Amino acid sequence: MSFSPPLHEASLLTIADWRGAVRAGADLPALLRARLARLTAGASAHAWIALADEARLEARLAKLQALAAGRSVDDLLRAHPLFGVPFAVKDN
Repeated sequence: MSFSPPLHEASLLTIADWRGAVRAGADLPALLRARLARLTAGASAHAWIALADEARLEARLAKLQALAAGRSVDDLLRAHPLFGVPFAVKDN
């Protein structure tokens, strides 16, 4: 099965979608920035206990870039299966 990079980050709904985007060489920083912008724009005041701001995202992107340096995508995803996958933790 082949993966075509999505035109919009909103089409990335599952971990498999995000991993597929990484495998396909998508611009991960751009996708993550777009996701944060969409979440920030549409977030209810009560939707999130904490939401990363742009500075925190940029710091995390720098760490992701350092992790990826000199590694193949397969090696990277084997060592870090959730590489670049945004997520939320819900505590009930």
